[in-house]
Amino acid sequence: MAASKVKQDMPPPGGYGPIDYKRNLPKRGFSGYSMFGIGIAVMVFGYYKVFTWNRQRRLFCIEELETRIALLPLLQAEQDRRTLRMLRENLEEEAIIMKDVPGWKVGEKVYHTERWITPSVDELFNLRPREELLEKKFGFMSYL
Repeated sequence: MAASKVKQDMPPPGGYGPIDYKRNLPKRGFSGYSMFGIGIAVMVFGYYKVFTWNRQRRLFCIEELETRIALLPLLQAEQDRRTLRMLRENLEEEAIIMKDVPGWKVGEKVYHTERWITPSVDELFNLRPREELLEKKFGFMSYL
């Protein structure tokens, strides 16, 4: 047999080009230092906003307190008028109920003093329906 000639692969004339073996990653976002700086800036801005809001809220609270203080005499006068009206109605009702009892004095003081004693809730509402007494004592609390 005749020996066949083997053709060997050879590099192209001038050789192969350089092999790109370095990492060629695209730049992704900000650097660590810039991210740290941005984080600090955001935190400082947030603290600034919190401090300004706390100052504003404190001023709102002071304004609300001053408003309540200004309205307190008016609200107290309204409550006193309501109390005196209820006491007068209670005395009228007491006069009707106790008219047949000899020696009964309508409106006789329970306490032996000349000072004004604010009547209790029970004293004010004892001649009214029980629902009004419960509403006054417990307000919006309802047990179902």
